[in-house]
Amino acid sequence: MDGKSRCSFSAVLVAPSLGLCMLRYSFLRLEHLQSPAHPERRLATLGEDHVMMSKKVAMSCATSRPSGAVQLLLIAAIGFWSGAVSASAEEGDSAALAAAMKNATATLQDGLKASEPQGTPISAKFEIEDGKLQLSVYTTKGDGFTEVVADPKTGAISKAEKITDADDLKEAASQKAAMAKAKVSLLSAAEAAVKANAGSRAVSIVPELKNGQTTAEVTLLAGNAFKKVTEKLD
Repeated sequence: MDGKSRCSFSAVLVAPSLGLCMLRYSFLRLEHLQSPAHPERRLATLGEDHVMMSKKVAMSCATSRPSGAVQLLLIAAIGFWSGAVSASAEEGDSAALAAAMKNATATLQDGLKASEPQGTPISAKFEIEDGKLQLSVYTTKGDGFTEVVADPKTGAISKAEKITDADDLKEAASQKAAMAKAKVSLLSAAEAAVKANAGSRAVSIVPELKNGQTTAEVTLLAGNAFKKVTEKLD
C-alpha cells in the first residue's frame, strides 16, 4: 500500500475511533447530568475516556503518515474533546459543591467574622478539599498572608496556616492590593449581596481592582443554581 493509500486508510480507521469516543462521551455526560451521586468518579471516567481517545489516535497515526488535512482534523478533534471534558469537570465540581452546601449551616459571613483575629479578610470561599467541604478565608496582616479554614457546620476555626505556595501568594497579593483601595469590607459586601438576592447564600467572594475601581465578585447559590453578582467596594 503506497503512502497516499495508507494515509486515507488511517483516516478511515481514526474516524470510527473518534466517533465511538464521542458516542461514549455523550452517554457518560447524560449519566453525569442525570445522577448527582459520586461526581468525582464520573469525572475520572470522562478523563479516562479522553486518554483512551488520544491513545487510539496515536496508535492509528503510528503506522502511517497522515496528510496535513488529516492531522489538523485529529488535532481539532482532540482539542474539542479536551475542552468538553474540562467543561464537564467544571460542571461536576459545581454540582458536588451545591450538594455539599446543603449540609453547611455556617455562612460565608460567619467565616469572614471568625477569621478577623488572624488579619484582614481578603477573600473567602466554600470549597471541596480532599473530598470534604470546607470554608477557606485568606487574610493578611503586615506583609504576611494566612489561610484560615473554618468548619462549614459551626463556623469555628479548625486551622490557620501561613500561605507559602507561590501561586497562592500571588493570588493573595492581588487580593490585598484590591482591598487596600476598598472602603467597604468583604463582610458588608457579602451581606449586601445576600440581602439583594432573597433565598440565596454566598458561596465565595473575591475582590478585584479594574480601571482604578474596586469591586467584589460574589458567587451566590440558590437551590442548585449558582449566580455571580458584583458589589462595589470603593
